[in-house]
Amino acid sequence: MEIPKLTTNNQQPATSLKERIFWIVGLFILLAAGSCVAWAEMNEGSVAVISNEFISLRVNAGDYDTGRISVDTTGGDIGRDSDNDKPLIYGRPVPWTSYTTIRIDGQDYIFGGQTKRRSGRGGPTGVLSGLPRAQDRALVTTCRFGSVEVTQILSFARSLTTRMEDTAEITYRISNLDDKPHSIGIRVLLDTMLGDNDGAPFRVGEKALTGAAWLYGAEIPDYWLAFDSLSDPHVVAQGTLRGLHAVTPDRVCFTDWGTAADELWSISVEPGAPFIRKDEEELDSAVALFWDPVELGAGASRTVTTYYGLGGVDIQPGRLTLGITAPAEVQSGKDKQGIITIIGYLENSGGFEARGVKAVLHLPEGLAFADDRAEREIGKMDIGEVQQMVWSVQASGLSGGKQALTLEVFSSNIEGNKVSRGINILSPPRLVLKTMAPEAQILNIDGIRQPDPLQIRAILSNTGGSEAGNVRVYMMPGDDLKLLSGSLPLESIPYLEPGQEIEFKWNLSPAKWAEGDLIYQVAVYSTSVDAQKASGRISVPPLRPAIYFQPGKSRIEAGGFIDIELMLDRLREFTCGQAVITYDPAIAELVFISRGTLFVQGGSLSEWTEPGIDREAGRITISGSGSQPFSGSGSLCVLHFRTLQRGVAKVQLVEKSIKDGKGKEIELPGCRSEISVE
Repeated sequence: MEIPKLTTNNQQPATSLKERIFWIVGLFILLAAGSCVAWAEMNEGSVAVISNEFISLRVNAGDYDTGRISVDTTGGDIGRDSDNDKPLIYGRPVPWTSYTTIRIDGQDYIFGGQTKRRSGRGGPTGVLSGLPRAQDRALVTTCRFGSVEVTQILSFARSLTTRMEDTAEITYRISNLDDKPHSIGIRVLLDTMLGDNDGAPFRVGEKALTGAAWLYGAEIPDYWLAFDSLSDPHVVAQGTLRGLHAVTPDRVCFTDWGTAADELWSISVEPGAPFIRKDEEELDSAVALFWDPVELGAGASRTVTTYYGLGGVDIQPGRLTLGITAPAEVQSGKDKQGIITIIGYLENSGGFEARGVKAVLHLPEGLAFADDRAEREIGKMDIGEVQQMVWSVQASGLSGGKQALTLEVFSSNIEGNKVSRGINILSPPRLVLKTMAPEAQILNIDGIRQPDPLQIRAILSNTGGSEAGNVRVYMMPGDDLKLLSGSLPLESIPYLEPGQEIEFKWNLSPAKWAEGDLIYQVAVYSTSVDAQKASGRISVPPLRPAIYFQPGKSRIEAGGFIDIELMLDRLREFTCGQAVITYDPAIAELVFISRGTLFVQGGSLSEWTEPGIDREAGRITISGSGSQPFSGSGSLCVLHFRTLQRGVAKVQLVEKSIKDGKGKEIELPGCRSEISVE
């Protein structure tokens, strides 16, 4: 069982001696109770849990401290029995000490539910959208702060150094649902713990931090480790700040938990101050990650991700104990250039001073030093002294596959040592783009293009060995194609894993008079590879003009009046037209004829010849010219009839001559209409 953290600070009286005795007595009682311990602590509230063979992830789902997280080992490192069933973040079985702050327009809010404890007590909270829940191998919690929605996602991830799912991926998705911008930042406080050790040094680069420290910008390492002893580490923890899908924080503070727990955002700590819980006497380390506020526009979102879990260190005991850690894989690509950080750990375990100590890192053919030398001159080392060494290494492109790093140490008076660690050198990402358009010949039914819109598909796959980051796929229609509303020209994904493929779709429509082979282009951009483009073509037949009668109604009683309009559709550059129309004078009587819309342009009347009407024969001749070429739809004339008797009134176009701006005849079929007179 874990001894409960005392909750004293300047807002709460110090714990009395009586209370401390109570906790000690309570501890013995709980230890004697054995299996009852978990039940006693579970009375604080319910917990959402997901586990695998390495670690378990917990989110508080109780009435208080809702949404707070903890991480424990289950089987832990497969090569180390000492880290089985140990806490990595304090708070087992009910998390409460690690909490997240959302800063919105300068106001600080605690993510999740209210607390009665020291960790953020008194801070305002948001409104939870239901309790934490398991969803797709993740624990999901959503909280609203007015018009800002924040979702916490706690899931398993493959470690940078072990490539096992022994790491927690901690993600926050922040969405501004307002119609105006907001300045939003986030602070994540992790109450780190290594089994029973609550104050192990943070091993950051070449330093072992035993006191408070701030890191900014380029000072922030790819990853940091924490373990109590190199010669006999019980638990090795690792925080990953760069690589994988991490969003590197703007600032990192290594501090004692009490100071960070008391302050919602800013942390007032003296550099080097020991990790002793503020206002108390116990070691209690923590790390706070800051993503400083940025303005999010209306409807915009922001995602931050960090990682915490088990670390991978290969250790070779000896008088000079050696350890080495490095990413299990090195990726190459335009943005990464295959650069990784390798850290060596050296402890003088020989029982007397070591002199003339030197360490050398040996690289396989596929790796090369990036501005670093292979050797490190260390000199003298006192008994028990630990040194940390850092190298920057990158893929050389000369070789790939599984290789080995070897760290060797020499001394003038103590036996040397060496340790090796495997590393997989991955090939660069390779993006392959395939585009697909509708069938080569688009159907033309009754003069109408089918299908419309045209759906263009693109399949993008990564056939390389490394992920491609910041992938953007851009649709570029040609001059005769337009992107329809609802289809975005730019589609973005944060990364594309090796072997992964994704499909994109766009709806395009040809310009009204476009015909033939229309060209479009799809471009792919990524920070990891050079840009590439793929062109496609769509065969589009010309639009056929159409002519038809459009009666005002299909049935009418004898003695009634009806209008029939002679329509022309999908015209291109119409200039003039003539037509001869026949009808049955026994069934219908022509009352008069109106000019069509094709002869009324720009609010003025164009040339219109008085129609020739032979009422006895039922024959009409019309002609006219537009004032300028016209494309589109319109009417040649409107025929106004009075019906005389029952029967079928037939109206038929028997002759026509419709011309474009070049005097060329526009090909049109004949047409007819029938009206039932009752």
